[in-house]
Parts: sequence; C-alpha cells; structure tokens
Amino acid sequence: MMYYRPKYFDVKELVDPDTFKQYDKEFILKFFFDSRILYQIDLIREWFNKPVIINNWNFNGKFKYRGFRPFNCKEGSKYSAHKFGRAVDFDVVGLEPEFVRKEIIKNQKNMFFQYITRIEDKVNWVHIDCSNTNTKNGIVLFKP
Repeated sequence: MMYYRPKYFDVKELVDPDTFKQYDKEFILKFFFDSRILYQIDLIREWFNKPVIINNWNFNGKFKYRGFRPFNCKEGSKYSAHKFGRAVDFDVVGLEPEFVRKEIIKNQKNMFFQYITRIEDKVNWVHIDCSNTNTKNGIVLFKP
C-alpha cells in the first residue's frame, strides 16, 4: 500500500506533542507510520460509525502515546509495534473494549479488518497492530 492520509484523524491524534512539534505533518504520516495501520483506523471508524479516540492531549486529555511512540518513550515494551508505526490503542466512544475486540475477531475476514494481525486481550482499551505474525490462522490475541 502506498502512503495513506487518514480521513477521520488529524496527525495530533496519532503522535505525542513533542513529535508533532518537531516534524511536519506529511513527514510524520509518510515516515513514522505503516500505511496499513492508518487505513485500518479509518475502516474501524466507518465500521462502528462512532468516534474513535486514540490520543487526546490536544484537547487536554490524558492520552499521548496511544499511536506512534518515539524510541525514547518509556511506555510499553522496548520494541513495541507502536515504535514502528504499526500499532494503535483506542476506544470507540460508547462501546466497551471487549465488545469491540469480539466484533473485530468475529468479522476478521471482512475487508474492514484486513490489516489487523494482532489484538491485545484483557485490557481496558483496544490495541490493534499490523505486525508480521507468520501465521495464516487469523488475528493473534496476546496478553500484556
């Protein structure tokens, strides 16, 4: 997939404040993100037809590392998919994370979820990523 610009998400919703200040928006989208994850979040927004919250620091919210995480970020694991622009954590407004996970897994063969390879299980948010899994058995559930 070529470079993708999300329809429903501003760059501020995808990166932390320091990254946003340091780099141009187009540069961030082209070089910090795998286009599959950017396309996937738009498809999730369309599937559920509800707002999807990734980062909200720009609105004085508490989330700033649920999209891209710079390598000096202490949140998450050292080689998290977030640090390679292949993962996002999010909430769908008005829906429980467990419902969202089950809906994605139940419909994983649908083109709306075609790039999701892994989902974090048993957390109070939704984590998806498009990391290589070397499996053809569908979405891999993993625990934190």
